[in-house]
Amino acid sequence: MILRIVHMHFREDAIGAFLDLFERHKQDIAAQVGCQRVHLIQSPEHPDRIGTVSLWESQAALDAYRH
Repeated sequence: MILRIVHMHFREDAIGAFLDLFERHKQDIAAQVGCQRVHLIQSPEHPDRIGTVSLWESQAALDAYRH
């Protein structure tokens, strides 16, 4: 298993757009071959700090998703 964690920082005016984009695409990401789960995390103290956490069955599956 591969745990992928992506950390991002956003301008305050771009947070809502990113959250909407993630909601529209999270099911597509989760449906990728080898993806076990995908979650969004956001700091309550610093809402401009957002991350995604996904679990992949193999490096090959993650690489295929990246391409």
